[in-house]
Amino acid sequence: MNKSNSKFIRAIILSFTILTLTVSGQIVQEPEIMTYKEYGRIRHQRPYVLQLQSGQGELLYFGAGHVYRLNDPQIAEIERRFAEFRPTLVLNESGTPPAESTRELAVERYGEPGLVSFLAARHRVPIRSLDPPRMQEIAYLLSTKRWTTEQVMLFYVLRRVSENNKKTSPRPADELVQQALDATAKAPGFENLPKTVAEFEASAKRLLPSVADWRTVKSTVFDPNPDFGLYTNDVAYASSQYRDRYMVKLLAEEVRKGGRVFAVVGASHVVMQESALKKALAQATAADAGRAQPAAQ
Repeated sequence: MNKSNSKFIRAIILSFTILTLTVSGQIVQEPEIMTYKEYGRIRHQRPYVLQLQSGQGELLYFGAGHVYRLNDPQIAEIERRFAEFRPTLVLNESGTPPAESTRELAVERYGEPGLVSFLAARHRVPIRSLDPPRMQEIAYLLSTKRWTTEQVMLFYVLRRVSENNKKTSPRPADELVQQALDATAKAPGFENLPKTVAEFEASAKRLLPSVADWRTVKSTVFDPNPDFGLYTNDVAYASSQYRDRYMVKLLAEEVRKGGRVFAVVGASHVVMQESALKKALAQATAADAGRAQPAAQ
C-alpha cells in the first residue's frame, strides 16, 4: 500500500471504524452478529420478516431473496406490507437506486431495492441507505491488513458483474466494469489500480485464476462462506459482518426516535441480525424508560 493510500485509509478509519458508536449520548457496544457457521445450521423461509417495537417506534424488517422479476411473489408481498405498515422512514440495502417511473422498470433494473425506491417516491416517504458508506466499508476491510487494495477493488467490481448477470436485461460487462474503474480512479489513494478493462482482466486472472471468465463469474465466488476457499469469500464474510453491525445500530437508533421504519435487505442479514437487533431495541427501551422515570415522580 503506497503512502497516500495508507494516509487516506487511516483518516477514514479514525473517523468511522472505532468499534463503539455514540448514540443519543450513550456508548453502544458492537452488536454480536450470528456467525456463518451458526447461520449454516438454520433453515428459514424467504421472505423472512420481523416486526419489532421499541417505545413509540416500530420496525418492519423484510428479509428478501434478491429478485429482478415483477411476477415474483415477493414483489407483491413487499407492496402489500408497505401499504399496511404506512412507514415514516424507508431504509434500503446498498445504495438507494433512483426512483423509476414504473414498478416494472424499477424491478427490472434494480430488483427489490428499485421497488422500494419506487414506493418511497410514490408515497413521499423519506428513504436512506441501510448500509455504511462504501468507502467506510472498504477502509474497514483494508484496516484488517488481510487483503491488498487491488484485491478489495477486484472483489467489489467483479461482484457487480455477478449481480448484473442476474438481471433481465443486463448491461454489457465491459461497459459496467469500465464505469466502475473510472469511478474508482477518482478516489484518493487508488491511483495505481487497473484503469482499463484489459488491466482489470489481467488482475482477475492473477488474483482469481480459478475463475475461467470474469464476464460470467458465478455468485458463489462472493458467497460469505469461507469453506469455498477463495479470498473473495473471506472478504464477503468480513464485509457482511461489518455491514450487519452497522445495520443493527442504525435500525435501533431510528426506531428509538419513534418512527415507523420499513427496511428491506437480503433475508440472511435479517436472520443473522435478529438476536442482536432485539437486544439493542430492548436496551433502548429500558434506557428511555429509565430516563423518563424521574420526570414522572
